[in-house]
Amino acid sequence: MKPRIENVQKGALLEIIMPHQMMGKMTRHHTSVMVVHTSEQGMGLMFTRYDQELFSLITEMTYGISK
Repeated sequence: MKPRIENVQKGALLEIIMPHQMMGKMTRHHTSVMVVHTSEQGMGLMFTRYDQELFSLITEMTYGISK
């Protein structure tokens, strides 16, 4: 069950799942984040640890650059 934004408190630890396609296969990357602020428009999240694989995925998804 996904938490509703209005029920999530600042400082809460959450796990996010980023689906992505690699070599024709759909995979999911899991990582932990902390809520740093919430509003009616959404929430701000901070990664709780450095994750090179995740940052490479974000770079590739955002800019089309693969490292």
